[in-house]
Amino acid sequence: NSPLYFIIMRIAYISTLLTAPWGGSEELWYQSSIEAMNRKDKLGLFIYDWPNEPTQITHLKKQGVMVYKRKKNISLFNRLYLKIAKKVTGKKPLSINPYYPLLQFKPDIIIVTDGSSYYTADDEDLSFLLLEYFKNRFIIICQGNSQFLFPANRSKAINLFENALKILFVSEHNRQLAFHQLAYNLSRTSTIQ
Repeated sequence: NSPLYFIIMRIAYISTLLTAPWGGSEELWYQSSIEAMNRKDKLGLFIYDWPNEPTQITHLKKQGVMVYKRKKNISLFNRLYLKIAKKVTGKKPLSINPYYPLLQFKPDIIIVTDGSSYYTADDEDLSFLLLEYFKNRFIIICQGNSQFLFPANRSKAINLFENALKILFVSEHNRQLAFHQLAYNLSRTSTIQ
């Protein structure tokens, strides 16, 4: 009769939903976060800052989930700072990356719920942090795809996907469509309901 040991994980959920404070993809990570809280995992939620906070977010905060809100647009001051810093150092300062709190949260795993197949790949700030600090420790859930949707940079998208722990699609059609759009069969993919 040996005691059971549970590993408490630090899980970061990143929502990329930019058009509304709550949607179908939010329900997926919200239900997952409830299960994780029941296991006593430590959760960090990274969302856009909306004027009216959804009740589910308020509930999670009351349960001890750390919520990090990022602005939808970069401020004029930060744009100026970015321009100067890039000229002086040749690179973007990490401190103004809207996902910088991920480094402070120190997640064991990151779950990105992506409204489209390529939002994360096209988000320079998010893809940089995932590749630089969290290789093989992030999962991207691609909620939607369309025959008219393509990544801004195909090779960057492939690189990001191949360095993920897993890329999940909500249908086999969306997965096969991504293979076609990328002209590449990704190796770490599955479909989920």
